[in-house]
Amino acid sequence: MALHGLAYSVRMAAYNRDGNRVSGLASTLTATLWADGVTTTLTDTITEIGSTGVYVVPLTAEQMTAYNLCVTATSTTAGITLDPVVLDTEGGRIDVATSTRLATTGYTTPPTTAAIAEAVGSLDLTALTNAAVGSLKTLILMGMSLRIEDGRLNIYETDGTTLHASYTLDTATAVDPIIGVHTN
Repeated sequence: MALHGLAYSVRMAAYNRDGNRVSGLASTLTATLWADGVTTTLTDTITEIGSTGVYVVPLTAEQMTAYNLCVTATSTTAGITLDPVVLDTEGGRIDVATSTRLATTGYTTPPTTAAIAEAVGSLDLTALTNAAVGSLKTLILMGMSLRIEDGRLNIYETDGTTLHASYTLDTATAVDPIIGVHTN
């Protein structure tokens, strides 16, 4: 996959008239780049992969800033053909280094975990209504403690001593499971 703005190596095979790949032609090859409508003769060295008849045409990062490219090559040796290589670049990848993505003017650095913990610990819980207290998991995550005391569910604020809310628990007399919570 060819990424927009990153150097890339195009590979192309050289064939003789019989359709066999031909090795040893690197010095006879000249490559041409068509990039977004502009044609350029490439001057970088073309190399062969081993003795395979497959040749590597390097493209620079600057050449890869085009979105549509076509690389062709010809040989000074008679009867040699190389198929053109067509590339479309894409720029939709995110780099791994997050530091390079933070520099936009509209970006706000997220709070640290310490800042989040401090904010949760200093919440003013007096504004919570009984309806908002519905999720016990939320209360526990907020650092509140829940205790069943004298047939009541008592919810204490993050200091562990200030009572935030208290609910009467209903139980079935046969096995004493909690079957409901009533606000009062």
